[in-house]
Amino acid sequence: MLETLEGRLSALLPASAAGPGRLMAAQRYTLLLPGKRVRGLLALMVTQSWGQPWLRCLDLAAALEMVHAASLIIDDLPCMDDAALRRGAPSAHIEFGEATATLAAIGLMNQA
Repeated sequence: MLETLEGRLSALLPASAAGPGRLMAAQRYTLLLPGKRVRGLLALMVTQSWGQPWLRCLDLAAALEMVHAASLIIDDLPCMDDAALRRGAPSAHIEFGEATATLAAIGLMNQA
Protein backbone atom coordinates (compact mmCIF):
# COMPACT_ATOMS: atom_id res chain seq x y z
CA MET A 1 0.00 0.00 0.00
CA LEU A 2 2.74 2.44 0.96
CA GLU A 3 4.65 2.02 -2.30
CA THR A 4 1.46 2.48 -4.31
CA LEU A 5 0.55 5.61 -2.37
CA GLU A 6 4.06 7.04 -2.80
CA GLY A 7 3.86 6.39 -6.53
CA ARG A 8 0.46 8.03 -6.80
CA LEU A 9 1.65 11.13 -4.96
CA SER A 10 4.58 11.46 -7.32
CA ALA A 11 2.34 10.95 -10.35
CA LEU A 12 -0.13 13.60 -9.19
CA LEU A 13 2.66 16.20 -9.02
CA PRO A 14 4.96 15.21 -11.87
CA ALA A 15 8.35 16.90 -11.99
CA SER A 16 7.90 17.64 -15.68
CA ALA A 17 4.49 19.28 -15.30
CA ALA A 18 3.80 22.55 -17.03
CA GLY A 19 3.65 25.59 -14.83
CA PRO A 20 5.97 27.46 -12.50
CA GLY A 21 8.92 25.13 -12.00
CA ARG A 22 10.04 26.53 -8.65
CA LEU A 23 6.52 26.32 -7.24
CA MET A 24 6.10 22.73 -8.42
CA ALA A 25 9.52 21.90 -6.96
CA ALA A 26 8.47 23.32 -3.58
CA GLN A 27 5.26 21.28 -3.61
CA ARG A 28 7.09 18.07 -4.54
CA TYR A 29 9.84 18.81 -2.00
CA THR A 30 7.47 18.81 0.96
CA LEU A 31 4.95 16.25 -0.28
CA LEU A 32 7.55 13.66 -1.19
CA LEU A 33 9.81 13.97 1.87
CA PRO A 34 10.02 10.55 3.52
CA GLY A 35 7.22 10.11 6.03
CA LYS A 36 4.94 7.54 7.58
CA ARG A 37 1.91 8.46 5.45
CA VAL A 38 -0.32 7.58 8.41
CA ARG A 39 -3.37 9.47 7.19
CA GLY A 40 -3.30 8.04 3.69
CA LEU A 41 -2.57 4.51 4.81
CA LEU A 42 -5.33 4.71 7.40
CA ALA A 43 -7.82 5.65 4.69
CA LEU A 44 -6.67 2.72 2.55
CA MET A 45 -6.86 0.26 5.45
CA VAL A 46 -10.32 1.44 6.48
CA THR A 47 -11.52 0.98 2.91
CA GLN A 48 -10.09 -2.53 2.90
CA SER A 49 -11.64 -3.31 6.30
CA TRP A 50 -15.04 -2.42 4.82
CA GLY A 51 -14.53 -5.16 2.26
CA GLN A 52 -13.78 -2.78 -0.59
CA PRO A 53 -10.68 -2.77 -2.80
CA TRP A 54 -8.29 -0.29 -1.19
CA LEU A 55 -7.26 1.05 -4.60
CA ARG A 56 -10.72 2.64 -4.85
CA CYS A 57 -9.60 5.04 -2.14
CA LEU A 58 -6.12 5.82 -3.48
CA ASP A 59 -6.88 9.35 -4.65
CA LEU A 60 -8.59 10.16 -1.35
CA ALA A 61 -5.50 8.91 0.49
CA ALA A 62 -3.31 11.08 -1.74
CA ALA A 63 -5.53 14.10 -1.07
CA LEU A 64 -5.22 13.56 2.67
CA GLU A 65 -1.44 13.48 2.35
CA MET A 66 -1.47 16.67 0.26
CA VAL A 67 -3.53 18.53 2.85
CA HIS A 68 -1.20 17.26 5.57
CA ALA A 69 1.90 18.39 3.64
CA ALA A 70 0.30 21.82 3.13
CA SER A 71 -0.38 22.09 6.86
CA LEU A 72 3.27 21.27 7.58
CA ILE A 73 4.46 24.02 5.24
CA ILE A 74 2.14 26.52 6.92
CA ASP A 75 3.11 25.36 10.42
CA ASP A 76 6.82 25.84 9.65
CA LEU A 77 6.46 29.41 8.31
CA PRO A 78 8.18 32.24 10.23
CA CYS A 79 4.80 33.66 11.29
CA MET A 80 3.97 30.31 12.92
CA ASP A 81 6.63 28.00 14.44
CA ASP A 82 9.50 29.29 12.29
CA ALA A 83 10.92 25.77 12.11
CA ALA A 84 14.16 25.43 10.18
CA LEU A 85 13.86 21.67 9.69
CA ARG A 86 11.09 19.28 8.72
CA ARG A 87 11.78 15.53 8.83
CA GLY A 88 15.50 16.22 8.93
CA ALA A 89 15.51 18.46 5.84
CA PRO A 90 15.29 22.25 5.55
CA SER A 91 11.71 23.48 5.79
CA ALA A 92 10.08 24.63 2.56
CA HIS A 93 10.41 28.31 3.45
CA ILE A 94 14.14 27.86 4.13
CA GLU A 95 14.67 25.96 0.87
CA PHE A 96 12.40 28.04 -1.42
CA GLY A 97 11.57 31.26 0.41
CA GLU A 98 8.50 32.23 2.38
CA ALA A 99 6.38 33.40 -0.57
CA THR A 100 7.00 30.26 -2.63
CA ALA A 101 6.36 28.03 0.39
CA THR A 102 3.05 29.78 1.05
CA LEU A 103 1.97 29.38 -2.57
CA ALA A 104 3.11 25.74 -2.50
CA ALA A 105 0.85 25.06 0.49
CA ILE A 106 -2.10 26.72 -1.23
CA GLY A 107 -1.38 24.73 -4.40
CA LEU A 108 -1.27 21.46 -2.49
CA MET A 109 -4.62 22.21 -0.87
CA ASN A 110 -6.11 23.06 -4.25
CA GLN A 111 -4.67 19.91 -5.82
CA ALA A 112 -6.12 17.82 -2.99
